[in-house]
Formats: sequence, C-alpha cells, structure tokens
Amino acid sequence: MNESQELPPPVLANPVINIRDRVDSGGGGGGASCSMHMPGEGTGTTALMVMRTGDCAGLAPRFWEINSFASATTILLTQNKDGTKTNASFWIELKTTRQMAALSGEEVVALNAYAKNDFIEYGIGVMVVDKHGTIARDQLGSIRVTTSAAPA
Repeated sequence: MNESQELPPPVLANPVINIRDRVDSGGGGGGASCSMHMPGEGTGTTALMVMRTGDCAGLAPRFWEINSFASATTILLTQNKDGTKTNASFWIELKTTRQMAALSGEEVVALNAYAKNDFIEYGIGVMVVDKHGTIARDQLGSIRVTTSAAPA
C-alpha cells in the first residue's frame, strides 16, 4: 500500500442485546434466552425490545448483556413496554462512550448500585446518564436503543 492511500474505517460487528431468564434449564449455562440485533453505527435510528413478547415470551428478564455497541448509543431500560419513561416506577438511561461497548451478563437489578455519571464496572464504555426509582427483579418491560446519527 502506498502512503497516499487511506485505510477504510473499521467495520463494527452487528450490535446485539441478549436477555436471559431467571431459570436454569439444567445445562449449567443459564436459562432460556432471547436476543435482538440493534441498529448499526451512524444510522440515527431507534429499536425497541419488548420483554415477554415475540422471542422473549415466557422469559423473566433477569440477566442481560450487550455486545459491539457503537459509541454515543443511548440505551433506556424501563418498566414500561413502550420504551418510555412516562409513568414508569423505574428507568435507567445509559450511554456508550467508546466503540465496541459491551456489558457482560449481569442481573438487571445490579444497575441499582450505580449513580448518575458512573461507569458500569462489569462493562466496557457504558455509563449511567440518568435514572429514576429502583429496578425491580424480573420486572423489566422494555429496552429502547438509539444510535447516534452519522456526522454531516
């Protein structure tokens, strides 16, 4: 490659959220699970993952993880099934601060320990933007993910 050629930007893996049930299915690897691929980097789009519907039907959403999220992605976990804060007894808004942000499969209620502007210890590049109330075990209603738009 000669010096005047530019390298293409790195391609990120497809971002995904995984939800695991509270019940161990006997295989030692945890309970049933569901997942959803999220919008790609720079799309400026929003996706909503509703608990207890579709692939998540019958699951009690106790554990969660995210993988390969782009920087400046916002993630709202809320009691509501419509992905909003309106009249929710609890919600927490997170933001990714680096490329390939991730959280390992921890209990959703572990987020109760974090305050505004804290970085999540069991993750890479994820911080708390704001929160309200206390997350109740197995009561997560939805997760709304919004990617930042590509710079103009």
